Amino acid sequence: MKIFYKVIIVVLFPIFVFSMTANELLKRIDNRHFYSTISYKAIMKIHFANETLEKHLSIYVKGNEKAYLEIIYPPEERGTRYLKLKDAMWIYFPSADDVIRISGHMLRQSMFGSDLSYEDASSSKKLSEYYDATYDTSRTNDTMYVLDLIAKEKDASYYRRKVYVSKGSLLIKKMELFAKSGKLLRTMKFENYKKYGSIYVPMKMEVRDEVRKNSYTDIMLFNVKIDVILPSRMFTKSYLRRKS
Repeated sequence: MKIFYKVIIVVLFPIFVFSMTANELLKRIDNRHFYSTISYKAIMKIHFANETLEKHLSIYVKGNEKAYLEIIYPPEERGTRYLKLKDAMWIYFPSADDVIRISGHMLRQSMFGSDLSYEDASSSKKLSEYYDATYDTSRTNDTMYVLDLIAKEKDASYYRRKVYVSKGSLLIKKMELFAKSGKLLRTMKFENYKKYGSIYVPMKMEVRDEVRKNSYTDIMLFNVKIDVILPSRMFTKSYLRRKS
C-alpha cells in the first residue's frame, strides 16, 4: 500500500506543482516581496580572507528609480551620501565637500568594497515586470520552487536569475544572478523574514560576488518601515550637500 501511495505522489506531483504558470507564480511571489517605498537601517559586514569591515547605513528607497543612502559608521566615512535617480548615481564625500557622478555599467560595480553592487542596494523592482519565468523542473522539489528568469530587455543588470522559493511561504530563499554568457556573477541568500502588513522583508542577507570569490557580505536590517512617505527633497542633489 505504501508503494502505491508513493507511485500516486510521483505521478501527481508535477500536476500540483505546475498547475499555475511560472509567470503567474512569479507575480504571486512579487506580491509578497514588493514595496513602493522603504526606509531602514542596516549593518553591513564585509568579510575578506582575514579581515572584516563594518559599515552602518541609513537607506531610503522609492520604487526602482530613486534611492538615498548615507553612511553612519565608521567615523571616517560618516556623512558620505549616495543619491540614485533612474540610471545615475551621485556620491557626496564630506571630507572633500565634493560630489561625483556614476552611471550606466558603473552602477553594477561593487559598492564601497562589498559584494553588493550600487544598483542592487538602491532599487526595488517587481521581477515579473522585467523577466519571463519558467520552472526549473530538475531542481523543483516538494519544498522548493526553482524558477529560471530571463530578462525581457537586453540592458538588464542580470540577463538571467535563478530563484529558489519556499513552497510553504512563497518567500525567496536564494537567488543566483548570471551574465548573458552564463557566468555566475552573484549569489544572494535571504533569511529571517519579518512581515509588514502584507509584505515580507528579510532581516538578514548574505551576498557573494562569485567573480572575485575571496569575500562575502552579511547585511542585517532593522528599524524597517514599509510604504512610508519619503519627502521629495530627499531625492535631490542639494540634499546631498546639506549640513547635518
